[in-house]
Amino acid sequence: MSFESNEDPDDPLVGIKIENAGPGVARLKDFTYYVDRKPVGDIEDAIDFGKLEEVGYFEFNDDDTLAVGQQQWLLHMGTKGKGKVEEKRRKDFFDFIDHHLGIEVQVCSVVSGKCQTLCSTDNWCK
Repeated sequence: MSFESNEDPDDPLVGIKIENAGPGVARLKDFTYYVDRKPVGDIEDAIDFGKLEEVGYFEFNDDDTLAVGQQQWLLHMGTKGKGKVEEKRRKDFFDFIDHHLGIEVQVCSVVSGKCQTLCSTDNWCK
């Protein structure tokens, strides 16, 4: 399991996603979102703290799974818009993801039941 950020404005979506790069189906539990190293309630609270506009997000329910190789955007925005206003929105969005957002998730193997906790940003979670 890994987190991946994409900031390439030539791609249709940019943001942060989670991917199951492991050998089996992964069960996702207990997402925690951090803004400036402090836990916030959920992704919507993180969006509010970041003052982000026109962004998409996905919230997993406890015990949702990701198949091998499956990816899911957690927070994203489209890149269709052009102009200075859209460029500034993307710049602010990238800054938030790169410098202010951390995402923690507990991931469990469906086969073995073993769990591990992952954080998208080193030394930010718990």
